[in-house]
Amino acid sequence: MKLKKVSKELPNGLMEFLYDFNKGENGVVGPHVDDLNFSVESYINSLINMENIKNLKPGYVSESSYWLLDENDQVIGISKLRHDLTKELLNRGGHISYYLKKSERGKGIGTLLLKKILVEAKKLGIEKVLITTDVVNVSSIGIIIKNNGKLEDPRYDEKSKQNFNRYWISLNEI
Repeated sequence: MKLKKVSKELPNGLMEFLYDFNKGENGVVGPHVDDLNFSVESYINSLINMENIKNLKPGYVSESSYWLLDENDQVIGISKLRHDLTKELLNRGGHISYYLKKSERGKGIGTLLLKKILVEAKKLGIEKVLITTDVVNVSSIGIIIKNNGKLEDPRYDEKSKQNFNRYWISLNEI
């Protein structure tokens, strides 16, 4: 498995992955690939543009996006790493989000994906990352704990009517 920063070079199996990602679950929603106005190029450009603060609306933070590729260079996951946190992201959202194709779950790949993203966070000079997840998402909770996540507190989101947990991971040991 390897991590590859999103670029204009499209990974193999991208559309299959995006259709899987599009279904959305656990608060993660991918691009609307069935929308008549959807274009892969626009989607990729939007991911790339999120990295430069100059391209963003006020209140947004820079984020880097990464594909997780399998041994055949097929995209099987995506992760987004926010460089900073707003007040809202400090409450819910955190530094990192990730998504794996349904067919790749339960194999330890999510744990590996988060481990690789933590290395990228450390390269950016981030010392401690926040990750939030719904309390019903036991898979994500397991991934976070396996990467030394420490529960800070459970919270309730009025908007989604969901309970969620906030975990911190220190990058000093990475």
